[in-house]
Amino acid sequence: MRFALIAVGVLALAGCSGGDESRQASSLAGPGAFALRINTYLRTGQFDRAWEHLHPDQKRIVSQATLASCWTSTTDVLGDPKVRMNVVEIFEEPWRIPGTGLTRPSTAVTVEAVRPTQDGRKPVLETWTQHTFRTGAGWSWIVAAPFIEDVQKNAC
Repeated sequence: MRFALIAVGVLALAGCSGGDESRQASSLAGPGAFALRINTYLRTGQFDRAWEHLHPDQKRIVSQATLASCWTSTTDVLGDPKVRMNVVEIFEEPWRIPGTGLTRPSTAVTVEAVRPTQDGRKPVLETWTQHTFRTGAGWSWIVAAPFIEDVQKNAC
């Protein structure tokens, strides 16, 4: 189950492929790269690094240990090292930060997970939108509402 929609992994593990070059170039900096980096932290178990960038309002709800515990209790297509992530769209959108009741301006990053095949095809396994937020001097991300609900119910 996908909980975050930053989502957001690091380009060393997640290459952009196919599509318009200008769109790809814009995804290599700013919120697109940030979303990919966070997804990479999560998929490689670097929960401390992911938590550092969690939105400050959600840090009050989700501890670093809880993030790790809940995330590792889910199955995810990103657990497959052959899966690559691509940024397919970036747009501005106000978004409610789950668990807080606050709506803030965000930059939405649509990410797709693909598993390249030997014949060159790149079937899309999953697509999600991660919301990133300008906080301080950088970006922050959020976990989705179902994740917060599980945390609040001690269900993970």
